[in-house]
Amino acid sequence: MGRRHFLLAGLLIATLAAAQPVYESRDRAGPVFSDMPSPGAREVPLPPVNVMDSPASAATPAAAQPRAAAAA
Repeated sequence: MGRRHFLLAGLLIATLAAAQPVYESRDRAGPVFSDMPSPGAREVPLPPVNVMDSPASAATPAAAQPRAAAAA
């Protein structure tokens, strides 16, 4: 499996994790954050995910001429 496949898999997993709710509860040591609700936990409101549109792509450049043909 190539490097691109690992990168794609990592990005897909990261988007799944970003869509999960987060819960906060308290114990003697202070606040505890988890992805699973425990008794007395409250869901933490999260801001929306930042999304940016990709810029418009430029036109595809013409194929480069071979040097021998360009010199003729």
